[in-house]
Amino acid sequence: MGFNKTYRSLFSLSILHHYFLDDGIKIYGDDLSADKADANLSKYNLSDFMRIAPTVRTLTVLRNMRSRFIQTSSGFQVLTAVDPLDGDLPFIEFTPEMYMDFT
Repeated sequence: MGFNKTYRSLFSLSILHHYFLDDGIKIYGDDLSADKADANLSKYNLSDFMRIAPTVRTLTVLRNMRSRFIQTSSGFQVLTAVDPLDGDLPFIEFTPEMYMDFT
């Protein structure tokens, strides 16, 4: 018998680099039209020039907390399993002393 786990976003981090998102002298987010900004962002892939990964210690913490690291086109996201009876609570509670490192 299998168990269905539900995950929710704990946090996400996006790293946007103007070199890849600007259009000449038009600055992404300031001077570009919404259509052009969306087009530039849809072609943007952070992993083309940078790799972000959790450290071994952080991977262990994530595994023990039933959480997942997911790389996205603009950065990464950490998902955590939620309590099956209350989808707003994490399955395992995070403590204030807990921290994560990424390289």
